[in-house]
Amino acid sequence: MAIKTSSFKNKTELQSLFNKTFKFADDFLPDGIVRGTRKNITPLVLYEAIAVGIADAISSKAKIDAKKLIPLLDDAELNRLTTGATNSRTKLMQRINYVKERLTS
Repeated sequence: MAIKTSSFKNKTELQSLFNKTFKFADDFLPDGIVRGTRKNITPLVLYEAIAVGIADAISSKAKIDAKKLIPLLDDAELNRLTTGATNSRTKLMQRINYVKERLTS
């Protein structure tokens, strides 16, 4: 990782996006990235969808509706996109784009 990240030309920009993403998540997800009553479990694909979706929404400079974030965790379509066979590139992009679109529409 150290070798790979040393080649990033936009390291400051990426660090800023990382910080903004997790500040936003911290501010608007008081229980963290969890679903329903399962407060001690964060499925990896849900974490990925929410974190990268937030980052993409921030990068797009679109207006983000933070009130949509908590309901999104239990959204039926996001649940479908994060359940079962989820390792394909298509499913990955679908769930990330789904989060971004819900936060910015």
